[in-house]
Amino acid sequence: MEEKRTLRELRVGIGLSIADVANALGVSVQAVSNYEHGIRSINIEQVLILAELFGEPAESIIKAQLNSRYAREDSRQ
Repeated sequence: MEEKRTLRELRVGIGLSIADVANALGVSVQAVSNYEHGIRSINIEQVLILAELFGEPAESIIKAQLNSRYAREDSRQ
């Protein structure tokens, strides 16, 4: 069974800070935090940037974004 990784887990797994990711995407640290907490969604251009940055296929980035959102929804129940 495939592990359900979140955006935060991908980032931490390669040793990057939120600031590192924010800089790569050209957004604020708060925006990255919102992506990681499933509050906001990344756009397709950001998916491609994160795929390259994290060394993951784009599909993994999309799944991680969804997992971040599902984790937030589960925590609210």
